[in-house]
Amino acid sequence: MRYLCFLLTACAVMSMSIGCQRTPEPLVYPDLNPYAVSKVVFDCDNGRSVEINRISCKQWTVTENGQTFMADCKKIHSFVSMIAEMKQLPPERKPKPGLPEKCKGAQVCIEANGTYSFHVKKTGALYQSSYILLDGADKCIRVEPFLNCIVNLPIQKWIKKSVFDADYDQISEIKILHNGSPIFHVTRNSSQADWIDQLHNRTPVASTMLSDLYALLHKMKVYTVAMDKAGNTEPFPDPKLEIQVRDIKSQCLSSFFIGTQKNSSFYYARRSDKESGPVLFSSIWVEKLESAISQSTGSDFTISSD
Repeated sequence: MRYLCFLLTACAVMSMSIGCQRTPEPLVYPDLNPYAVSKVVFDCDNGRSVEINRISCKQWTVTENGQTFMADCKKIHSFVSMIAEMKQLPPERKPKPGLPEKCKGAQVCIEANGTYSFHVKKTGALYQSSYILLDGADKCIRVEPFLNCIVNLPIQKWIKKSVFDADYDQISEIKILHNGSPIFHVTRNSSQADWIDQLHNRTPVASTMLSDLYALLHKMKVYTVAMDKAGNTEPFPDPKLEIQVRDIKSQCLSSFFIGTQKNSSFYYARRSDKESGPVLFSSIWVEKLESAISQSTGSDFTISSD
């Protein structure tokens, strides 16, 4: 009798376990490859339009109102991976009042091997899901994750903060120009070769000094997009200082321009010619940079000097 009770209990537990196993929610875009994405466009519900474009394997730009800035690759990949893993959920038992189709919402368009487009409408319960309307569909579907905040992010949230991304052993040239004239220029043929001073009879340069200088360049970060009180991006002034760094393998040249001082806290800056609008660069970073350049050149240096 005890054995029979044990068998019945075991069968009941197994049946409950099997019944509790949920069928995995289907992916909305099962064929979307995050690594194949070349463009993302947000037409936000407040009238703004933000366009993100891949310009090389590891470089993206973000554009709004005709102003283009370098974009954060990790944030973009995280977003497109989120869309590739987006799951369709069953309808809510007690949905919020009002038809989600009536909401204006933001439109998202992703270009990869094809075009994936949808409107983000209402929020789901507890802000854990969203209702979206796929292009060509009449009814919204509920999806996970929650998208409503992400698709309305301002351009400041998408920009890249770092200035120079390559590691020290991946660079072959550092050049600094002040008011258009070179004040520091060193090169090397490989990561194991000696650094050569191109401005002073091609004499060798101590690698310790160069590694310290580039450690600072590698740590530098911009703050945000430079905007006026009306929320419009400001014009970029003529650069006072330009720093160039060349990659050993690709021979690509990355440039960083620092302009005039906006206020006591920030300078105007710009990364590469692909960035049309200015970003803000902390005065603290400028002070550290002036000190490092003074040590590297052997003479006192300030950006404001002629």
